[in-house]
Amino acid sequence: MPTKSPEELQAIIDGMNQKIALLEAKTQQTEAQYKVEKKELEQEIHTLRATAGNGMGAMGMPPMPGQDQAVSPQMQQMQMLMCMAQANPAMMPQCMQMMQMMMGMGPQPATGTTPMPFAFSAVPAAPVSSVTSSSRPAASLSVSAHAPGATLEGGSTVAQLRALQAEKDKLASRSVSASNRADSASKIASIKANALARQDTAVELCILMDCTGSMGSYIEQAKQTAALIVKQARDKYAVDLRVAFVGYRDFDDSVRFEVKDFVAGENIDEVTKLLMHCTATGGGDAPEDVAGGLEKALHLSWSQSSSRIKMIVHVADAPAHGSEYHVGLVDNHDGVQNPDPAEMMRQLGDKKVAYYFFKINNSTDKMIAKLKEAHKNSRREFKVHELGKGNEFKFADIVLGSIASSVRAAGITLPTPSAPASPATPASASASFSRSSASSVPSMAAGGGGASATFTPSHY
Repeated sequence: MPTKSPEELQAIIDGMNQKIALLEAKTQQTEAQYKVEKKELEQEIHTLRATAGNGMGAMGMPPMPGQDQAVSPQMQQMQMLMCMAQANPAMMPQCMQMMQMMMGMGPQPATGTTPMPFAFSAVPAAPVSSVTSSSRPAASLSVSAHAPGATLEGGSTVAQLRALQAEKDKLASRSVSASNRADSASKIASIKANALARQDTAVELCILMDCTGSMGSYIEQAKQTAALIVKQARDKYAVDLRVAFVGYRDFDDSVRFEVKDFVAGENIDEVTKLLMHCTATGGGDAPEDVAGGLEKALHLSWSQSSSRIKMIVHVADAPAHGSEYHVGLVDNHDGVQNPDPAEMMRQLGDKKVAYYFFKINNSTDKMIAKLKEAHKNSRREFKVHELGKGNEFKFADIVLGSIASSVRAAGITLPTPSAPASPATPASASASFSRSSASSVPSMAAGGGGASATFTPSHY
C-alpha cells in the first residue's frame, strides 16, 4: 500500500478535526435557534391565551362558567370574535350579534339560511400586535369576504395553539436530530481517523538470531512458527506487517551472515524459505559476532516514517566479543570492537527501533546492561524476556507478546484476547498455535514426565 508521510497523515487528521468542529458549531447554532424560537412560541401562546381570556372582560361581559378550566369549542369561538372586535371596532355589532346567537339570547337564522353571512369586505386582516413574532408573521385573524358560512382564516384559538405547539415540537425534534447527526458524524470521523492511523501504521519486525551450533533448537522453533506468527500478528492487530531476518555466526565461520531485508504481504514467505535453509553451525569460542548482526540489522530498509512501529526480536545464548560485554569467557577476538555493539544499538535507537532480547542464560547479562544504556534515549521499549534453555516452545508466544507490547507502546489499542488455548505438549505446539490463530495468542505447555506448564506473555 502507498505510504503516507507524517505531514500527510497530520493534514488528513486536521481536516477531519475541522469537519468535527464545523458540525459541533452547526449543532450549537441549531440549538441556539431552537431556544430562541421556542421562547418566542411560548410567549406567543401565552399572549394568545391572555388575549382570549381577557376578551370577555373588555366588553363588560362576565366570564363564562369554567373559563379557568378547559375551554369549550363555543367559548373558543366567542373568544376569537372578541379578538376580532378588539382589533377592528367596526365589527363590534356583528360580533355581538353572533355571540348572542351562540348563547341563545338572539334570533336564530331560519333553517337553510346562512348563519351570519360575513360580508365584511371592508374589514382588513388585522393581526393582533402583541401576538407577532420576530421569526414569523402572526396568524391571520381576518374574515373571508362574501363566503357563505365563512370561517376565520387563522382558525380557532385552540387550532392556533395546537399549530404553535406542533411547530414547537417540530423545532425540538429538529434540534435533537441535528445534535444526533453531529454526534454521529463526530464518532464516524473519529473511527475513520483511527482506521487511517492503523492502516498507515506498519509493524516492521526484524528477527535477529544467533545461528551458531548451540542454537539449533531455537532455529527449528523459528522455522516451525514463523508463518503462523505472521498470520496471527495480522489477524489480531490488523496492521501492515513487514518482516526481516538477520542470522549471524562468528568471525571465522564460512557463512557469517544470513540476511533477508524487509518484505511484506505474500513475499513474507521469502523469510520462511530462508529460515528453512538456515542451519545451526560454527561458533568456535564462547562470544559471537553480535556486533556484526546488529550492524546488518541497522542497515536494513527501515522506514523513515515516525508513525511506523519498528522492533527487533533478538534471540541469543552468547554475548558479543570484547571484555566490555562478558565476564571471563574465552574470547579469541577481545579488545576494542569495530563496529562497537553499543554504538550500533545507539544508532538503532536513533531510528526509533524498539529492542526485545530473549535471554537463554546469564552469560549475556553484562552485554544487555551495556546495550540498554546505549538505547536509553530512543524513547522506545527495551525489554528482556527470560526464554531459558529447554523452553524453545515459548518462542512464538514471546514474539507475539513483544509485537503486542510495541504496538501498545505506540498508542494503538488492541482488542482484548479470548481465553488461552488448552495446554499442548511440545510435539503439538505448532498445531496448537495454528488452531488458535483466529483467537488469542496460544499458551503452549512444557512437557516432560507427563507434567505440563502453560506460559502467557506478561504483555497480555
